[in-house]
Amino acid sequence: MLKSIFLLIAAALCVFAGAADDIREVLRQQTDAWNRGDIAGFMTTYAPDTVFVSKEVTHGSAGVRERYEKTYSSREKMGKLTFSELEVRQVGPAAAYAIGHWALDRGAAAGGPVEGRFSLVLENRKGRWLIVLDHTH
Repeated sequence: MLKSIFLLIAAALCVFAGAADDIREVLRQQTDAWNRGDIAGFMTTYAPDTVFVSKEVTHGSAGVRERYEKTYSSREKMGKLTFSELEVRQVGPAAAYAIGHWALDRGAAAGGPVEGRFSLVLENRKGRWLIVLDHTH
């Protein structure tokens, strides 16, 4: 009996560790898409019903995409995105959060470098981790 309980706990820990790796992969996909100048590809990591919180609250991935396309209307304005100081924690079988630091390296003519912090809430939907809440400042 004790052996069975231990095996269940070990299996759960492996699932949680795998989720953190999967979420880090989602963030890697985001930076790769952004750095290609591919906002549509960047948006594939968002759930359709996502909420984006910054200076304003935007509901739905279509609105978030529109916001990005307006703010970053050229490849130069997009710059090069990096994430650092990542912390990922699974808080349930289908829920996790990630926090970290973001930075855009871009020339002065495109607005210069900018950086900030973010927190994300992700849900596992049909085997895919998707961002359902993005709080970026």
